[in-house]
Amino acid sequence: MRKNIDVIIPVKDRQGLLIQALNSINTQKLLPSSVIIVDDCSKKKIFIDRKYRFKTKILRNKTNKGVSFSRNKGALFSKNKYIAFLDSDDIWTKDK
Repeated sequence: MRKNIDVIIPVKDRQGLLIQALNSINTQKLLPSSVIIVDDCSKKKIFIDRKYRFKTKILRNKTNKGVSFSRNKGALFSKNKYIAFLDSDDIWTKDK
């Protein structure tokens, strides 16, 4: 079941942790419409190498702007009624 929720994940140089965070979203009973990942000028480009049960979009900062700027950038990009924030080093339990 999908709801009108977007999840915003700011990330910098944490590809492996990001994938774990995305996998934890993928196990939710209530799925977001999309996950907006804001890459805060990582040394190596952040990428998604698998399909999820929700849409993903990667936005990239040209210079390091910090976590607050990145969250706000994702929020401005979101078109849904609700927004949830998830840090790249966090994992949601199944019924978040």
